[in-house]
Amino acid sequence: MHRRMWMFLLVLVTGFNLPMLGQGGKSELFGGYSLERIAPGCGSDYTCGGINDVGQTTNFNGWAVSVTGYFFHSLGLTGQVTGNYNGNVVPVYTGVHRYTYQLGPTYALRWRHTSVFARALLGGVNQGGPPEGDGVNYSKFIWSLGGGLDIKVSKRFSVRAAQVDYERQAVAVQSASGAVNASYPTNGLRYSAGVVVRY
Repeated sequence: MHRRMWMFLLVLVTGFNLPMLGQGGKSELFGGYSLERIAPGCGSDYTCGGINDVGQTTNFNGWAVSVTGYFFHSLGLTGQVTGNYNGNVVPVYTGVHRYTYQLGPTYALRWRHTSVFARALLGGVNQGGPPEGDGVNYSKFIWSLGGGLDIKVSKRFSVRAAQVDYERQAVAVQSASGAVNASYPTNGLRYSAGVVVRY
């Protein structure tokens, strides 16, 4: 239910804003591969095993799609949807999927054949897997800060060589004793790469 709500809001807001945004500059669609690295309770250095270790750093492979419409030449609004998956997540040793739905401002600097951008996104994350009660199923608020590099290959197409986002959320994490802390701070890093289409 939460996943459908976030998807509806993202599509609604982006759909109403893109025609207006496109009048002041270009709009672009990105799609590609996404690697998300989640470190529950392991701190900003992503090193687990300390006294505060409540989970194992986990990699999720998947996809990312975003639409950006620019108010002016450099300032725009981005809506992003991602899906990431892992088939053997500790401590439940089963498949887990994660979907995020985010919206926020983007600032881009462009040169002849390259462009770089920075952005801040707010939204929701929905994670699911085994039955409820194991501490890995939740829908929570998530924010991210990041940026990337695009390399132009033609007037309409670019290759996004790198897009890196730092993510922060508070999630339910199950400890070895079985207790679930519903607001444990969790760090994430997301790397994405793919193709950008401008229109």
